[in-house]
Amino acid sequence: MKNIKLTIVIASFLLFLLLSYLTLTNKLINIDFAIIDFIDKIRNNNLTFILKIITFLGGTIFLILFSISLLFILKNNKEKINLSKNLIIITLLNIFLKNIIKRNRPLGIALILEDSYSFPSGHAMISSAFYLHLINIIKNNLPNNLLKTSLIIITYILIISICFSRIYLGVHYFSDVICGLLFAISYSNLFDIITKKAN
Repeated sequence: MKNIKLTIVIASFLLFLLLSYLTLTNKLINIDFAIIDFIDKIRNNNLTFILKIITFLGGTIFLILFSISLLFILKNNKEKINLSKNLIIITLLNIFLKNIIKRNRPLGIALILEDSYSFPSGHAMISSAFYLHLINIIKNNLPNNLLKTSLIIITYILIISICFSRIYLGVHYFSDVICGLLFAISYSNLFDIITKKAN
């Protein structure tokens, strides 16, 4: 299992580096614009309302409040520490990358207000890392039954929905989101390997 996770860490990070290079050298810009054109055709008021709610579930305020509530629910102190540590580290990494790369957000298509840099997507990177860690908590704390499986599936769907919401709402390019997600996958598996080794 450790070897599989390590493979995922390396593969995801290498793909992140490759797509980041292609993004920052404008090799993916045609794909970004093609997806923007597609999104523009499927936008409607009902879907916008739903995706604004979903994007909130990946935002800083919700993740902090959710983390605090989990601290009261979880019984294992190491899990509480790791939950907090995970969210803090991935947030700092995202801020660092955004301020090093300094890519501007898409112009003239945003349905919500955002004023930070665009690459990599904070929602895709931070919330994905948070919810992937939550999946590990679910695996460790619930018996192997229908509830456990259902919560894991719902959480994976939520991750994908949050990523899609950022493109739909016009605050990120596809390349911002896919790179943020890939970094989160690599980071989450590495974090899991390190914390299990520490325990």
